[in-house]
Amino acid sequence: MVRDELVQKVVEAVLAELTRSRGTPDPAPAPAESAPAGGGCIPASVRALVAEQAAQGAAAGTAMAGKGCKIPADAQGCNCHCETEDDFLDDICAYDLRERTFIDNPCDPEALKRLKASTPARIGIGRAGPRYRTIPYLRFRADHAAAEDAVMGEVSPELIERMGWLPLQSTATSKEDFLAFPDKGRRLDPESAELLRAKAIHRPQVQIVVADGLSSAAIEANAPDFLAALVQGLKNVGLSVGTPVFVKYGRVAIMNDIGQILEPDVVVELIGERPGLVTAKSMSCYMCWRPRHGTVESDRSVISNIHDGGTPATEAGASAAAFAKRIYDSQASGTKLSVQ
Repeated sequence: MVRDELVQKVVEAVLAELTRSRGTPDPAPAPAESAPAGGGCIPASVRALVAEQAAQGAAAGTAMAGKGCKIPADAQGCNCHCETEDDFLDDICAYDLRERTFIDNPCDPEALKRLKASTPARIGIGRAGPRYRTIPYLRFRADHAAAEDAVMGEVSPELIERMGWLPLQSTATSKEDFLAFPDKGRRLDPESAELLRAKAIHRPQVQIVVADGLSSAAIEANAPDFLAALVQGLKNVGLSVGTPVFVKYGRVAIMNDIGQILEPDVVVELIGERPGLVTAKSMSCYMCWRPRHGTVESDRSVISNIHDGGTPATEAGASAAAFAKRIYDSQASGTKLSVQ
């Protein structure tokens, strides 16, 4: 690029000037009119080279303005991030690390390629001395930032309204409160309990609950497609669905409170999983036969790892409908269903 070439040429010119000056007597002082403002010890040849390269850079900026750049052709250079063949920034998240090997001269390239293709784990990422190489390190930082955003983000009110979910909230008053005190995410606040009692259908065969959990991004990415397949599947097997609800700052066990109030036969709860570095958009579907106060974790069944790189949302929704039918017919879930 122009800047790198300029630096290289300036360095070469300075070295050449130093070599020449060491082998010959000091030249006579230059006339006053040839010295630049601010004086200095920069050789005249270097100053001329810098001026030449600056003129070339300005010409390149003018040419760029004629190739889609939004600045005027007579502006002082281009300050925008124009994409050219030699100067552009890649999206670090666009790299599929399974398709790239960062190890120099592996003993068995084909075996390494097969191994990387079999898992999204960070293997074969190489190193530079004791450190990660640049692309794997930047991808790690980007994935970690996406995980933090998923935990701290909120499900958009527009999605809740569009899906027709009854909005509720747990006893947690903020995201920080929810993360610091998990038990607060397992109970509805009094106002939400009263709203649920007044607005929702009581004693449905299937009650749908959506909770943000530890990944709001997972709900936004997967819940719409999942629920479309789930509702259609439940309709096909002859099960009716109650009023779908959304619980802000909700944990899995929030279904116990909802089950105690509405008395459904089966509760299907979608919740955002704790994000990792492979994906920040993984969702789980918990199902339980008549959850009430006192229902324990072993009484619940779960379909997990619902995301684009795992079980697709539509496929998971269809599977959940069939599983909910099995729970309804067996009148059991969790380990009690497994032993039947």
